[in-house]
Amino acid sequence: PCVTHRRPAPKAPRTPPSLSRCKRPPYAAATAVSSLPAWMIATSLDNFYLSDEALQSSPTRRAGVDEETEFRLTVFGCELIQEGTVLLKATQAVACTGQVLLHRFYAKKSMTAFDMKRVAATAVFLACKLEENPRKLRDVINVFHRMARRREHKLIDHLEYFSKRYEDVRQDLIRTERHMLREFGFCVHAEHPHKFVLNYLRMMEQPNELMQCAWSLVNDSLRTSLCLRFTADAVAVACIFLAARTLGVALPEEPPWYELFDVKLEDIEVMCESILALYAMLPP
Repeated sequence: PCVTHRRPAPKAPRTPPSLSRCKRPPYAAATAVSSLPAWMIATSLDNFYLSDEALQSSPTRRAGVDEETEFRLTVFGCELIQEGTVLLKATQAVACTGQVLLHRFYAKKSMTAFDMKRVAATAVFLACKLEENPRKLRDVINVFHRMARRREHKLIDHLEYFSKRYEDVRQDLIRTERHMLREFGFCVHAEHPHKFVLNYLRMMEQPNELMQCAWSLVNDSLRTSLCLRFTADAVAVACIFLAARTLGVALPEEPPWYELFDVKLEDIEVMCESILALYAMLPP
């Protein structure tokens, strides 16, 4: 007998899940992409920004630490990161990322609960891995140990690798790294203003002197909380604005050059005041 083979019926297309089932995570971008379907989620990598009210009520401030002390401790931690990066012979990108991580961590945790020196060392260790410039944990521990001894004007001794003291420091640093990753939700992307400074000034055909001054201001801005309040491209515009005023370089005003980069003059003034306040409190 003749056997006929029936072709299977085509399956019904899979319907997208309802919007109620696709809840936005807390770290999702604030603005949705209009070209995406309504049931999809749009996220951004550069998303760790806080309001001024949140910064004023930080965990350190709620623990009873005044604003000036908190600021000085933060600057101290950033200086440790910069010095440790140089001694480890890592790139400047490691120092920048480490300082951003330190700011973000203390926006979530109090300085009274986590030691600044240990968090700074952990930020450098984590930043080395993020910037694909890894350093051994042993080297990070030894560098920060020597830095601490030198700052305390003590005899620089060698930290024995198999000693209990070394093992305690190692375990503490690993534990702190886990705390940091958990607080960040493992979202550790950090974008820096340096590339925007170079691109914007080259676009406007400005001299290298202005570029160098703006670059230095960007490095100093990482010691403030600007990386938590404004995007990297906005901070770059503010540093160019302040560098041009410092050197007396005229930039286009009709129309204002900063409007090309979607930055308001009010925000530029706020960012410049933060950098100048850093110089007023801690002269270079």
